[in-house]
Amino acid sequence: KVAFGNVNGANMSGSNLLYNSAPAIGFETKGWQADYNDTGIASSGLLAAGDPYRPTGGGALNQYIPGTPAAGTVFDIRAISAIPVIGGQFYEGSAYLNAHRCNSQIYVGWKDSAGAIITWSMGDIVVQTNTTNVLATWGRSKFIVQAPVNAVSCYYYIRGTSTGQTNPH
Repeated sequence: KVAFGNVNGANMSGSNLLYNSAPAIGFETKGWQADYNDTGIASSGLLAAGDPYRPTGGGALNQYIPGTPAAGTVFDIRAISAIPVIGGQFYEGSAYLNAHRCNSQIYVGWKDSAGAIITWSMGDIVVQTNTTNVLATWGRSKFIVQAPVNAVSCYYYIRGTSTGQTNPH
């Protein structure tokens, strides 16, 4: 075994810090939960996306709002566990998103040693994609950001933002 940072030409080392970041079992949601929701409508809760709304041979998370939430309201999915970080270091986040009747993006909330949110870092906004199980057609939200110097952990989120259409997910 060779550490990634020792590979010729590699300028960074790293690994995936998220638990269950790519659920291989088609109907698994372990490690994730439905979180903040300001739509005024109770969400479905966290679900595993079924066919044809998950990548072929893989899994995906799903949450939908039954009804028609106002445009601009949001609903989140969050990784349950905080991710330990080193303040001042750079971190990369990325997710393929298949948003229906909403826009979506990833973001992190950086926390200090007291557990308070210091600031937020947002990924690209993915305009509703309305695709099916072909991962290459999904939108990708991503960021490379430097953690605040006093950050000790972060939480990873996936956010849906309503476009005012019925049953966004």
